[in-house]
This record gives sequence, structure tokens and C-alpha cells, in this order.
Amino acid sequence: MPHTLESPDVTDFLRLLRTFSRVSRARRLLTRRTIATAHTWNLLKNFEPLVQRGNELARDGTLEKLFEETKITDVFQDIILEEDFFMETRGYTLNVLNIFMWIVLLIQGGKLELSMKRLLRRAPSLWKHFRDNHRLLCLADRFRESFEPRPDAQGGVSWLCDPLTMLISTYGSMTLSNPRPELGSVDAAPYLQQVALYVWLHLTADIDISLPQGVSLRGVVASIRMETVTTDEGRDALMREVFDKQLDLHTDALIPRFNQQMKLVVGSFDGSTPKEFRREDVQMLSFLQRLLSHPRAYRSAAKSGCHKAIVRVMEEVLRNDVSVHAEYVHALWSICRNLLIEICSNLYAQGSNPDEFSQVRGCFRGQDVFRTLTMGIGMLSKWGENFGPAYQTFPPKKRLQSKLVEDIIGIREITLAMWRDPIGKPFADDIKRAAHAEWWPSLRDLLKAAYDKAESERLLYMGVLREWVAYGAAMGLDEQQERLRHERAATQRCARSDCVWHRTAPPADGFVELKACQGCRKVRYCGQECQKRDWVQHKPQCRRIEGA
Repeated sequence: MPHTLESPDVTDFLRLLRTFSRVSRARRLLTRRTIATAHTWNLLKNFEPLVQRGNELARDGTLEKLFEETKITDVFQDIILEEDFFMETRGYTLNVLNIFMWIVLLIQGGKLELSMKRLLRRAPSLWKHFRDNHRLLCLADRFRESFEPRPDAQGGVSWLCDPLTMLISTYGSMTLSNPRPELGSVDAAPYLQQVALYVWLHLTADIDISLPQGVSLRGVVASIRMETVTTDEGRDALMREVFDKQLDLHTDALIPRFNQQMKLVVGSFDGSTPKEFRREDVQMLSFLQRLLSHPRAYRSAAKSGCHKAIVRVMEEVLRNDVSVHAEYVHALWSICRNLLIEICSNLYAQGSNPDEFSQVRGCFRGQDVFRTLTMGIGMLSKWGENFGPAYQTFPPKKRLQSKLVEDIIGIREITLAMWRDPIGKPFADDIKRAAHAEWWPSLRDLLKAAYDKAESERLLYMGVLREWVAYGAAMGLDEQQERLRHERAATQRCARSDCVWHRTAPPADGFVELKACQGCRKVRYCGQECQKRDWVQHKPQCRRIEGA
């Protein structure tokens, strides 16, 4: 039977709401907090049955009629927008936010068009009010009691959730699906993003997003407009709002989130079997990298060592010989590359400031920058341009070979300039030592990859090859001499190219012992696992096969 505003289950709530509205107005005049708080508890308790039957009431139009007759969205927004709302008792503010949260969820879930328009028209002033009072915001205690979802008896959502984070999530979804300036959703987006970042970076800083409990914050993350930092102007504006003008957070707040997000992304790849990874997680890691690479934040990034961590993670991913998502590896390398190259560029720009340079230089190593280049060259040698369908839509300037050419030229110029500067020379020496160990192996891989391709496909490698040879010459490295030196040193290294002991000899502590191949007796491996993985490459040269 259709519901009406005269139905008993609706009239009870209607009566409570009207009483609450009268009391809230009286409270504003007479500050009758005790009575108002009691009525919010009563209203919240009686609101639960309405929530449980929300879809049913929305289908026959009863919910829309109820919300429109009572102007319930305006009642609660008026209360929240009071100047002293966040100075009220914690119980009162959380109860009001709780009821408003469920109203918003019912409007979104029931697709109540008229009520949604009411919400969105006032969204800019609402979220500006949240932003202006960010220091008074708090989370419900029960938010931390359990991070596991708790379905109710009817199979619905649990009531154990935080109203602030749920409001951020729901408004984020609504403003994304209704990007119409006349509704206010466009104007609300910047304020909503600032509040979401404040909650994510500060209020919930103790929640590790790389652990299962981090799922509770995915709605907050989804409300952050990651595309705002794709341009330098957008990134500058966001950095000013979050770390200077409005929220006044410190850039150090980005570091734990970057490290946790990196674990979350790498957790999609367990070292033996590639798992499905969430594109949103990779995008958020890229968003954080863009912020950390900013001139205001790169010092925090360098001093924290997060650049070292992502280089080590990237090395581990590339060492795994399983059939991983090439698209995933390319995305992770791009983030690693962008962070390292931009920190290096910022560091070079500070070369005229000895104190600034020395402070950051002590934490930022040239070999990590060079290693990022060689990892990119290794990917080009191994996969060419096979990085998934999305990669094929990239413009030429954003493709791997173009980025490598740009980076090789840029790092060469920075290295040579720093060599001539007493302050920058130790950093340049770091890069030269890394080149001494890794330049020739990367050149050899490039030459082999180009040789194995048809002549029409070799153009892909030519630009990188040309600049890599020029880089070696600038470092004083001769191709023939380096080839002979590395061949002589090969007996002291593992033959598998992806092994950690392929480019440098293992320590002389006896923990890693190299053993010769039983067939050819020419190459050595650090263990049976490396020998098995390298068999396809080594098979044509092995004497055991030739003699069989």
C-alpha cells in the first residue's frame, strides 16, 4: 500500500522533526542546549526506521514530499551554518551531523531531484563553513572502534560510521555526478577538497591507509580532485590553500601518506602472482608525488627518504620475472621518475644557496637519480611500447622513449654544471660513480633490444641510444673499454640481468656465494632460482646444450 504523509510511520517522524525545528530555533534564542541535545538524540533514534525503509518510501514519492514539506535540508543546514555551531557540545554537533548525514544519504540513494538541488545550491556556503572551522572539526569515537563494515539485520549499512567522513564522501559523489554551476556543485568543489585533505592528512593521520582499516577513508580520497594538480598553476593554488592560507598544514604531513599509498599500490603485486590493482590507488600516489615535488615540499620529500623507498620498490618490482602488468610497472616508474627528476631539478635550482643545497644534498643521492634512468631504459629494452591500451593513446612527448631522451639530456646538463660548482660536485660525483657501474649494462640492453627488432622498428630505440652514448662520453666513459671491463667483472656477478647482484658484486662476507653454470662454466649465479629464471636467455650459449 502506498505511503502518505498521514501514514503512522511517517507522521511520528514528522511530529518529531517539527518539535526539533521549534526547539532548535528556541535554542538559538535562549541557548537551551540541554533540551536541544535531548531532542537530537530522540530524533536520531526515531530516524533509523525511516532510513531502513528509505528506498521503499522514495519509490512512491513519500520521502520527497516529506522532505519538501518540512524543508528538512534547510533546517539542518541553517543549524550547521550558525556561527557558533562547532563551539557547541561535541555530542550535540555530532548528533546534528549524524541526522544530516542520513538525510543526505537518503536523498542521494532515493535520487530525490528537488531535495538534491536544495543541497547543492547551498553546498558552497556549507563546505566553506566547514573549511573555515576546520580546527574545530572532530570524528565520532565509534569511527575508530571498528573499521570492519557491520551489516544490519535487514542487510543495510551499519550505523557505525563517522558523519563527517560520510558527508565528504557523499557530497563528493554528488558534485562529481552533477557538475552544473547553477546548482553550486562547481563552486563547492574547492572547499570540499580542502576539507577532505584536512581530514585525510590531519584528522585521520593515525589510520594507516595501507592496512584494511584504510578502506574506511576511500570515500574521502574519492572526493579529492586529483586532476587539479595536473597543471603547475593548479598545483600552486592547492599548495597555497592547504599549506599556507587556509588549512596551514605542514608539508611533512604528506610523507606518511605517500609511503602508505606506495605500500597499498605495491601490495597489488606480491612478487609471485600479479593481482588486480586499483587504478584509483595509482592515481592517488601520482597526486601525492605531484605535491611532494613542489618547490614548497621537495625538501620534506628529500629529507624523509621517500624517494629512496620508491626507487627500492621499483627495483624489486622489475626484478620479478613474472608476467606482470606492464601498464602497472610503467605507471609506477613514471611516479618514481617524476619524483626523483623534479627533486633533482629543484635541488639544482637552489645551487646558489649553499646552506639550502647542503641541507638537502645530505639526504638526496645522485645514484638514485641515475638508477631511475637505467630502470626506464631497462623497461624500454624489455617491453618496447607494450604498456597497455591506455599507453597507446599518449601523445609522443609523454611516451617512455621521449621522457628518457628528455631526462638523459637534463641530467647530463645538471651533472656537468654541478661538476663545475664546488658545492654541487659531491652530488655530481655520486652520479658519475653510478654511471661507472650501470652505464654499459644499460647500453648493452638497448643495443640488444634494437638488434632483435626488425629494421622498421629500431627507430624506437635510436633517440635514447644516441643520447645515452653522448651521456657516457660526457662522463668520460668509452664504450669498448667499458664493455671489456664489465666482461672481466662478470665472473664476480650473477648472470641474471634482473638480479640485485648483476650490476654490483655481492659482499665478501660469504653470505652470497656465486657458482658457475655446470654446462658452460663461463657464467655464474647467486643461486638456483636465478639460474632457472635466466635459462631461456642463457640456453643458446650453454656448452651443455651444444654438446647434447
